[in-house]
Amino acid sequence: MAVLDLVPGLEVTVCVDGQLLEEYSEDGYEEVPTGEVAQHKATRTVTRYIESTSEKEFVVHISAAKGFTMDCDGILWNIRTDGKLMDSPIFNKDLLYNRMSGDRLVTSIKKKILGFPFLTETGQQMLRKFG
Repeated sequence: MAVLDLVPGLEVTVCVDGQLLEEYSEDGYEEVPTGEVAQHKATRTVTRYIESTSEKEFVVHISAAKGFTMDCDGILWNIRTDGKLMDSPIFNKDLLYNRMSGDRLVTSIKKKILGFPFLTETGQQMLRKFG
């Protein structure tokens, strides 16, 4: 489960056939930019890798726990497969007003990402499952 110690209460898991996949941290894999903005981002970003099996569909679960303090306008989750951006779900604070008391969540938020959305040539929205 991908967890950032500086932002407790957020977590990401990936499952295949209902089973949690083992995650890996590859230190030094990503190029780390320098500067004040980059350092700020680095303290609020966590990257983990999973190994998937060909022809197996996987599901990404993202969540924010009850009691989580959301001291920002939103939380963006970038989901990548093979380094390619697939989806960027967001927990938008303005849309969560009925689940918040001040900056704290009074109920947990859970979202299951089954795949990535795309538009067909005719403009129809479809979902391509991960896998």
